[in-house]
Amino acid sequence: MLDDIDLSDCEPSLGANIGGKLRYHNVEISVRPEILTRHRDKKGRHFIGAIKLHFSTTHPFNEDMAGYVSAVVQEFVKTEHCLDGQIIGPPISFVIDTGSKKVFPGVKSTAKRLKDVAAECQNIAALWPTI
Repeated sequence: MLDDIDLSDCEPSLGANIGGKLRYHNVEISVRPEILTRHRDKKGRHFIGAIKLHFSTTHPFNEDMAGYVSAVVQEFVKTEHCLDGQIIGPPISFVIDTGSKKVFPGVKSTAKRLKDVAAECQNIAALWPTI
């Protein structure tokens, strides 16, 4: 799996054990990426990304599932760690799933996935009081 991760020219740092959360329709999503990545390209642009690790062997990710995780992690990085002028960088973002033994690259399109996540959070918010 290590051959599928290209961190060349990236500056990795540990993510926080206790971090902020994304909130949709009053439902909190705990994200906590394990590694934050930063990169400065030849044009001087600053990129920021993250690596999320998934350790379940009984519920491995497929490409679609990893895409949703990637979108949520990128949104979290955007809201919690991105400074003015930094670009969220899918090329330096990954979802690593040890169960499926795959490295999924960061997705480029997140808008539809985040709308789906928000819709599911709305469903949770509506159903929660009845449970």
